[in-house]
Amino acid sequence: MIKPINTYTLLSLLLVCSHVAAASNNPLFDPWEMPALANPGMPVEGQMRIENVEDIIEAICFYTYPDGVTGQVVCMIDVDDPALFSFVIPPPESPQVGLLTYYVEVLHGMHGTDRTASPKQTIPLVYEEDLDITANPPEILYFNLPPQDDAYTVRYKACCNILGASIIVRRSPVNPMETADGLPDTLYSDFVELEPDELSTSTAGLYFVFEFDPATFADTLEKAPILYEFVWTKMKWLPHFNYQVVDGNKIDIQAVEGGVFVLGAKK
Repeated sequence: MIKPINTYTLLSLLLVCSHVAAASNNPLFDPWEMPALANPGMPVEGQMRIENVEDIIEAICFYTYPDGVTGQVVCMIDVDDPALFSFVIPPPESPQVGLLTYYVEVLHGMHGTDRTASPKQTIPLVYEEDLDITANPPEILYFNLPPQDDAYTVRYKACCNILGASIIVRRSPVNPMETADGLPDTLYSDFVELEPDELSTSTAGLYFVFEFDPATFADTLEKAPILYEFVWTKMKWLPHFNYQVVDGNKIDIQAVEGGVFVLGAKK
């Protein structure tokens, strides 16, 4: 004898079925496999798993460069793993420093009309260059770090003939060190790392110039931001006072052995 299903049981079954259907069409974007940072002159390759969804028609990665320009690329599905998707974000037309923002939207569902987007993700675009230091005195070499001209400038003053020395420079929108201890509340520049080799260090010709907006500091005693340097022996950021304010809008420092610097305001 077949027992009739009572109303409570029927409702319970309907709720379970609807929950399963909803869960199967609520995409989970995890995990992401992305580099910790990217070179603004190179493509950014990434991938993620899209789980808990059926009838995927297409997955698209939408991205925004630091200057606000947007774009999109179609994600490629792995032939051996249908839940694994990869994408390649092209580099901007010109080098940029800042945060690249991106997310993935999946088109899915029985009719292919459901759209679900992942949470937004960010990756720092860090400009890096290996400078060739070849000069004869009294020659002075100038290198501007993109994207702004003159805002971040490496200056090398040759005191003697020098051939094939190297200085690696990085400009980063985020703190490149493991700690923010000692950093001020407000920053007025990107972080700059200078790594001279032994030859360029031995000639003591390395200088760096930060440019700033003097109107921002018109009401301050110094009329300029404070230069902070990461001090390895103390593992913290400290004010660096051995610099000159030039033309009312430039912080000019001699950095013989390199270092990591940023402009900020006192806490």
